Amino acid sequence: HQDGPPSGSIQRISWYPNSEKIIYDKIDYTNRIERYSDLYSFDLKSKKTAQLTKNLRAREPAVSPNGEMITFVKLEGGKTSLGLLRPGIEGSSSILFVPALQERVSYPQFWDDETILFSLRKEDGSERLYKYTFASKNAVPILTDYPQIRFAKKTSEGLLFNSGKNGV
Repeated sequence: HQDGPPSGSIQRISWYPNSEKIIYDKIDYTNRIERYSDLYSFDLKSKKTAQLTKNLRAREPAVSPNGEMITFVKLEGGKTSLGLLRPGIEGSSSILFVPALQERVSYPQFWDDETILFSLRKEDGSERLYKYTFASKNAVPILTDYPQIRFAKKTSEGLLFNSGKNGV
């Protein structure tokens, strides 16, 4: 039997490197006020869905190039953080970077198996691209000449991103 389409809403889908599975976040409303989000994978061969997190409040997943890790945004009251999940390993969810209260991590993306790029919106509304490396366990701003960077995407041609540098 095949799974039906998921209920709730989806913000982001990411492909595994072998193109045989996708990962996505699914947001469910428990009532008018409360929303919960978790990560799921869908295997295109078996047509089966697997829930990867439970009550983690995880969103915006992206799969590492080796397919062994998933980075995501974890929501909490008044803050977000950069998370990491190793599917298939019990209790493997961890928090990599926690910004200040009211700052917003968004759109994490693996550059390689050791580096994650993400946008960080500060309390004053400015947004910059940051690089987190597993070796340094630190997040530092990059491409600081480009204000309001969002939606970084690694391509075969290099890094694509949106920026307010041209006034648009």
